[in-house]
Amino acid sequence: MSCRRCGSQIPEGLGMCSVCGLEINAPWQPAPAVSLATAAAARSVAPPPASYALAGPVGVGGWLLFFCISFTILWPLWQLSQYARFHLEFRGLGWLGLSRLGLGFVAGVLLWTKNPFAMALLRFYYALSALLSVWGVLNLVRAVKHFNAGPLFWEIFLRGFGSALLFLIAGVFYFALSRRVRATYGSNLFG
Repeated sequence: MSCRRCGSQIPEGLGMCSVCGLEINAPWQPAPAVSLATAAAARSVAPPPASYALAGPVGVGGWLLFFCISFTILWPLWQLSQYARFHLEFRGLGWLGLSRLGLGFVAGVLLWTKNPFAMALLRFYYALSALLSVWGVLNLVRAVKHFNAGPLFWEIFLRGFGSALLFLIAGVFYFALSRRVRATYGSNLFG
């Protein structure tokens, strides 16, 4: 006897096909015809949802990794070298600068470890950095007016504050607009 579904030979006395599992005594109906378009649609993979495309890459990589390395290694080394180079004393705003440095280091470590508290700490870090940068520029302008040293202002500004302001502005824009930051931490710098 042969199976009505698959055509394989079924030994006598066996109640079902050993190949496809069709019961011998069960009424059999052929499968409904499927059009080629329906079969092709069933085989095709549905596109990912729109929210997936907006999510962006996840994890610490790319520019996010660069900023983590900068916060934890490069920026502290550069800042401490500036203190040593210009023999700055750690008093007054110097302590605030060192506090900002420590805060940036902690924020970088939290970013690197994908801690959810990292974005809140980073917001505080950037607010403190902006205030200290404005304070530093105002003091520099006041010192230049007092000593009447116009060309010296631009040299000090470009060497000292220029790189710090560039790093500050680049970081704010990156953490405010990056899809990777939003996908990794659940929010950007401003929400």
